[in-house]
Amino acid sequence: MEIRGVKVKNNKSLKSQEIRNTLGAKKSFFSLSDGMKEILEIVLTVAVSFVGTYLFLPWHGTISAIPIVIISALLCALFKTNEIFKAAVFLVSPFSVALLVGTGVYESLVFGVSCFVFYILASLSVSLFKKEKSYFKIISSFTLIISIGLHCFLNSTPWDVYKSKNAMLDYVKDSYAGEPLYASSVKFNTFDRTYSLSLVPHHDMGQSLNVVLKDGKIIKDEYVEYAEKYNMIVGAGQITYVIRKMYPDLKFSVERNRIHGYPFLSSASIEPKADYSKYMDFSVYFTSYNDIFEFSELAENCYRALITSGFYCRNITFYGGVSQRYIAKISVPFDSVTGSLDKYITPCDDNIFSYTALK
Repeated sequence: MEIRGVKVKNNKSLKSQEIRNTLGAKKSFFSLSDGMKEILEIVLTVAVSFVGTYLFLPWHGTISAIPIVIISALLCALFKTNEIFKAAVFLVSPFSVALLVGTGVYESLVFGVSCFVFYILASLSVSLFKKEKSYFKIISSFTLIISIGLHCFLNSTPWDVYKSKNAMLDYVKDSYAGEPLYASSVKFNTFDRTYSLSLVPHHDMGQSLNVVLKDGKIIKDEYVEYAEKYNMIVGAGQITYVIRKMYPDLKFSVERNRIHGYPFLSSASIEPKADYSKYMDFSVYFTSYNDIFEFSELAENCYRALITSGFYCRNITFYGGVSQRYIAKISVPFDSVTGSLDKYITPCDDNIFSYTALK
């Protein structure tokens, strides 16, 4: 149709044009401005760097040994965000997170600086790889290898972590079969080159007891000491009951020392299969006596009362003093002393008060 030399489209053509215009408007609505792109890249930089550096921290076990932080650094190097900003995020993020969970300042700083170096190497690797000449790409690959090597040094390798975890779990299963225990993920300590596994007793979830492995050997097992202390609760209660019955107003405390020679034929257990009372050592602290004669008489009375009550242990030590300062101690093998305890009195190692011999 034409009106005075002007072509006019029919209704169908006009509607098609309107639809195309509408679709075009919707497309432009979802397109991002340069400012929005910059904001999005900043958000992505922070998110990607946080994930990588957080998983780098050593309490994630095998995951920490995987070089996820290097992958995140390579991704962030591709973003157009300010380079100083990206490097700062890789430094601050692990440092602050480690501090928040109770890691020391020095260790937290090492984690932060390590992630900072990972980003610098990743950024250098990406920039070299973009160059045309082949030798730049070779240097880029070499830089990436250095970064992975540094990661292996700091967080071990997934294979070593897996192997160490299995070794410690086998030790726990052999030593504490049937014990109600939870085991945490393996943690590699960069500073002393050890692997540790935390055991949590089912009945005491507040405890975290470390089993530590180094060079393929168990060098520390805190569960042994915990099992000893747990088994000695009853004995400490008996001592407290007997003394409190004799001296209701006496200021004293009872400490569970250890079980000598434990374990014997069986492993340490919170449910012992034998009576270990004759191997147990206890200490009793009298905290309101600074007179040597009064202390000797008090220890004598308590010792005899414990014997007649049916209580039994390997060795018992009495300390006499004021507050946490003790003048002397009496350490005797239990149920084998018939005479006076005077001859067993010795000054404490940290002798704050003057010691007067009885002889």
